Order: sequence, then C-alpha cells, then structure tokens
Amino acid sequence: MELLIECSTFPSAVIESRLPTESRRVTCGHRYRGFNLFDDDDQSLFEVLCRGELLIHGLRNRSLRQHLKQFRPSQIWPLLKRLRLHGIIKKVGNTCKYYLTQLGRHVAIAALTLKNLFLVQSPGERTTHRIR
Repeated sequence: MELLIECSTFPSAVIESRLPTESRRVTCGHRYRGFNLFDDDDQSLFEVLCRGELLIHGLRNRSLRQHLKQFRPSQIWPLLKRLRLHGIIKKVGNTCKYYLTQLGRHVAIAALTLKNLFLVQSPGERTTHRIR
C-alpha cells in the first residue's frame, strides 16, 4: 500500500491532532512547558527517542545522557518529568526505565517528519513524499 503525503497538507494534520507540544501542564504548583518541535534541543530529544535501541530496551536517565551531550546531567531528569506529564513516555513499575507510549511515537515521528519536510528543504521547494 502506498501513501502520499503532500508538504502543504501536513501541518494542518499535525495541528488538528492537538499534539501536547503547545500546552503547559501544572502539577503541584509547578509549571512544565510543552515541546517546541522547531527548537533544536527539543528536536534532538525527539530524534533520540526514535532510536531503535531505546524503542526496544526502553530509556533511562543514563541512556539519554549518552545521546544528549548538550544537556548537563541535572537537566535530564526534568526532561523525563516533562515527557511523562505530557504522556509521551510511561514509567515501568519499580524500575528506572521508561517506554514511549503510542502518543509518544506519533509525536516523535511528527517531529522528525516536520524536520525533514520543512527544515531540511529550501524554502521554495515543494515535493511529494512516498511512504510505503
């Protein structure tokens, strides 16, 4: 089966799905901001979340630190907290391991698709991508 995604129609599909990237969450008086898919730090976070070994084995604070060198070790835990509050990852009981939720997979794939479609291409270029 072949699916066509046209660049001009993709953003409306992402906006209509109401991804948890633009809203803030408030828990116990603390505000946790959403994710900006055009921000370099958030973009690199979602690239790491889509890595195969993390999808299979799950992710931990230590595994994120190995792949996200631009963050200090003390900045990784708040990232995990934000991901959990927005429903992107889910913690495995009695462990320090997390897995992507179904919503998390959709958000991570949307982030990578946005990067490939809009940030890598030149501004006037319009293409049709085939996904099999």
